[in-house]
Amino acid sequence: MHYILLGFAPGLYWLWYFYQRDKLEPEPKKLIFVSYFLGILSAPAHALFSGIWGYALGRYKFEKGRSRFTIVYALILAMLLHALFNFLCIVEIYSSFRLLVLVAVMWSILNRKITKAESDSPYAPISFLGWKKKRKIKK
Repeated sequence: MHYILLGFAPGLYWLWYFYQRDKLEPEPKKLIFVSYFLGILSAPAHALFSGIWGYALGRYKFEKGRSRFTIVYALILAMLLHALFNFLCIVEIYSSFRLLVLVAVMWSILNRKITKAESDSPYAPISFLGWKKKRKIKK
């Protein structure tokens, strides 16, 4: 429980700090409260954005027919998904359904790709007959 409070402490401090500084035209407290507790989807979303680029960096490092285009494409894709996430936070602040869908879809795709990369890895577990154990992956 203490770790949860410690995790929220910096955000609450910055929330308090900037709200105190905004003397001329402060935003409605309800809007600030709702937008702050959306940022809950923000941590997993940012992990997914960086995971997209990290996956591409891993592919670039370990695949034979590698292309720098893969890295650039993944970085641009992560940036566009981040922009979409931010847009949905701004436009539909009271309806986070689309944010949940976006995060769930990104997690599903990234999880599938990482699982496939793990099973294709030369360091994947080997069966007693010397075959690589392949996990079944839905495509």
